[in-house]
Amino acid sequence: MASGSKFVMGWLYCDGNIVNNSVIGSMYDKDPIRFVKLLFNLNFRGLLDLLYAKLFIDPNLYKLRVLRRVMNSTTNKFGIAPIVDDDDVDYLFESLDGLGSKTHVELYVEKIPIGLSESSNDMVQCSKIGESSENTSTSHNSRSVQFSENISSDSSSRSLYMNRVDGEGNSRGSSEFRDDDIPYYRSFDGSLMVISYQEPVMQNVGDLHSPAELRKGMVFETKEELLEAVKRVHISNHQEFEVVRSDVLTWYVECKLTSTGCPWRMRARKRTTHNFFEIMDTNGPHNCLNQLISQDHRNLNCSNIAEIITSLIAADPSVSDKVLLSTILKEYGYTPSKKKLRDARRIATNSVYGSWEQSYQKLPLFLNALQRSNPGTYVDWYFKEHDLGQPISEVVKFKRVFWTFHPCIDAFAHCIPVLQIDGTHLYAKYKGVLLTATTVDGFYHFLPVAFAIVEGENIGSWTWFMERVRRIVAPNRTWVCVISDRHA
Repeated sequence: MASGSKFVMGWLYCDGNIVNNSVIGSMYDKDPIRFVKLLFNLNFRGLLDLLYAKLFIDPNLYKLRVLRRVMNSTTNKFGIAPIVDDDDVDYLFESLDGLGSKTHVELYVEKIPIGLSESSNDMVQCSKIGESSENTSTSHNSRSVQFSENISSDSSSRSLYMNRVDGEGNSRGSSEFRDDDIPYYRSFDGSLMVISYQEPVMQNVGDLHSPAELRKGMVFETKEELLEAVKRVHISNHQEFEVVRSDVLTWYVECKLTSTGCPWRMRARKRTTHNFFEIMDTNGPHNCLNQLISQDHRNLNCSNIAEIITSLIAADPSVSDKVLLSTILKEYGYTPSKKKLRDARRIATNSVYGSWEQSYQKLPLFLNALQRSNPGTYVDWYFKEHDLGQPISEVVKFKRVFWTFHPCIDAFAHCIPVLQIDGTHLYAKYKGVLLTATTVDGFYHFLPVAFAIVEGENIGSWTWFMERVRRIVAPNRTWVCVISDRHA
């Protein structure tokens, strides 16, 4: 990969439909349900392992069909391309690398049930717990084994699957895993098979976005996802909880109103059998109601809000707070404070576009790309180390940069010798001013000829800018009229 990035963000869509829009082409009728990192060394098997883990889909129950949303350069509309092997995955990353910048991909995941299309006559007849097995016919034995192969509920097979994917969602090299390779399926006597309700159930991603009862045996990939599930349940039910104990292996919470008599508590632990967090104990559903909750909710933090508004920020970075508040109110039923909303917007913006620090780090790459694609483009850097007389190393502190395009330099030689200079203040985390020099061509059209980003409008920055305009843009002009609001 030519790109310096080691991964690209993937937006995952599932449990919806692909629809055709007459303006933009193919699109999904639901919002993305997960955002994941796709490493550039990922292969097709690893991609499937990642999707199974991140979407909490049991590979014994479903096969996955993966589709990618791509732009058709001919029609300027989005289309759908399937991903079926390693070549398709390689092409996905190569096409992103050709863009010259870090972006994201949209993946549509379709779940195809395994073995559920069989007729009811082929299904196993299981004896109920406590019933005698004497009436169970031996003719059902083979069908019991077939049932185990297709729709297994054995925890050992699920544990094997869980161990195939590490905490980052990367494959651990067990792509040869097959259900029929496990001796259990070849030796199990299905004639005495009973249904067990004690097996831990992997919590489905869709359940994390809707009110649900937290039950003993639910399993979550990480403690963070367990926390988010508990938050959503309590926020939706207008309840609050407090963390009593939290460490690497355990998580213990209770109702905020425990002191007033609410008995609800929940204990979860990371199990060594499957390396996931499992709810070990909860004393029934949480039924109390906190009448003192205001329009905001103490368990609703800026990270939760950022998950909801990220898609809106990606579509329009300048989306108004009113639109964001409306979306949050619809999703959670609460109106967060201005500080929470501001922090959530920052988190969502950083996740899509990167932070301000990352943007400054990309500035040299951007200007280098301009020079490569526009031969003759002039770029001049000025760092804070220049002021201090220090040597320039690989890590420097930005202060100023000047640039002009070669066609602009050539064009000014044929324009009237008049330059209008002005500055535009940059209001962001790091302040600055964008300086420009503009002339008028023979058709009385404005022609910008030079640009610079400086620390502010002062004598030093204007002198530095005008010296480069004189030397690079107008070296052969004896007289040049300069128009500026600073003459006033």
